[in-house]
Amino acid sequence: VKADLKHDQTWEAIFHPLGERFDAGDAVVVDYDERDFRPEGPEGATYALVDAPIDSASFWTSVKSELKEHLYRNATIEVFRNAQLKMYSRVGESEDDFQGRCDRAAEDRADEEIAKVRDRLEAKLDRAKDQLATAHRRMQELEIDADTRKRDEWMSGASDVLGVLLGGRRKRSLSGASRRRSQTQRTEQRLRTAEAKVQDKVEMITEIEQDIVLEVEEINDKWEDIAADIDTLEVGLEKTDIKVDEVALVWVRK
Repeated sequence: VKADLKHDQTWEAIFHPLGERFDAGDAVVVDYDERDFRPEGPEGATYALVDAPIDSASFWTSVKSELKEHLYRNATIEVFRNAQLKMYSRVGESEDDFQGRCDRAAEDRADEEIAKVRDRLEAKLDRAKDQLATAHRRMQELEIDADTRKRDEWMSGASDVLGVLLGGRRKRSLSGASRRRSQTQRTEQRLRTAEAKVQDKVEMITEIEQDIVLEVEEINDKWEDIAADIDTLEVGLEKTDIKVDEVALVWVRK
């Protein structure tokens, strides 16, 4: 049922000689055709009796029962199975062909799983890229601010020193230059912090990209292993599957 196996097969055999007791295990399997036998014996033919009670209806009933029992216990069909994919081969399908079907099914399942990973991690990656862009703009703004303050500090500092040297006692002070130096240092500190933040975002993006690659590789490896996990299943018959269409008594010409 799990394999959805629907297969009809004809089994034909000859039993010779017939003993007192019919034994289905003595079957000689043949490819029977009605044209193999004649309805009338050749002229002048003689016939030998057999040990089997062919004149008894119960004998022929037992023959049918023995045939069913024999086939029930011994007749099987082998199919290939991939339990994890819940796939079974068709009757007569080669292992290579079945493997190909399993590979394609596993690839589809891997694609579905990878799509979920991609959706989850790409959203995270997009957020990290947006954060990197914001951090990079802030760093650029601080770089410009820091460069401007350095130029202003240098120009103003030079003017302050000149003023001290040329001015009177009341102008001999460098407090303005010190104040500007402090502001420049704070701006440079903020710039270093912004640069570190940019680097953190770059590392975060690299880590997310590596996670995507690793997860995709793990998914592909997992489904490749699943696709290769094929075994052979013997499917037997139920007694209700067996139908004895014809039992006939024939004589063989020696």
